[in-house]
Parts: sequence; C-alpha cells; structure tokens
Amino acid sequence: MWLKYMFLKYMVSDIYYNGFEDQIWKFGGNLAVGFILGFLIGYALKKFLKIVAVFLGLLLLLLLFLSYKGLIIFNTEAFYNVFKDFLGWFQVEGSSFINFILTQFSFAIGFTGGFFIGFKKG
Repeated sequence: MWLKYMFLKYMVSDIYYNGFEDQIWKFGGNLAVGFILGFLIGYALKKFLKIVAVFLGLLLLLLLFLSYKGLIIFNTEAFYNVFKDFLGWFQVEGSSFINFILTQFSFAIGFTGGFFIGFKKG
C-alpha cells in the first residue's frame, strides 16, 4: 500500500511539475519575445510618425497657401466621405485586432509593455 501511494504521488508530482514548468517557460518566452518586438515596433513607429507629421504639416501648409492664392479649391464633401469610409474600415479592423490580442494573452502583455516603453523612448 505504501509503495503504491509513493508511486502514485511521484507520478502525479512528476506530471504536474514537468507540465507546469513547460508552461512557465512557454509563457516567459512569449512574454520576452513580445516585449522585445513591442519595444522595437514602438520605437520605430514613433520615429516614423515624427517624420510623417513633418511631411503632412508641410503638405498642409502648401495646400493652404495654394488655396489662399486661389490656385486650388477644396471639395469638403468629398473629403468628408473619404474620411467617413476610412473610419468605418478602421472600426471593423480595430475590433478584430483587439480580439486577436486577447487570444494571444502572454505575447500581448509583453508586446504592450514593450510597445509603450519603446514609444516613450523613441
């Protein structure tokens, strides 16, 4: 009886600890890879957005100058329709991205932390 009890205890503890250890390593690996990728993407995205903001600002200044001189006329209705279509597309795609992040939880935790730190440092 005693031998049977010890054997079962050993088998249960071996399965429990080995499976648990594998899960910890997998979770930690996903967390670390997510953090590193998030940091790199956040850093690069902030640098890229700074460059895009400068170009968009210069383009806007050019368009305002041309409009002031009477060389171009803005069609605000067409601009509104394009912007409305873009927001509709972004709403659909944004919700599917959130669902993807929630299903990939351990990677998402590391990625989110790394992204915000990288974005702050960039």
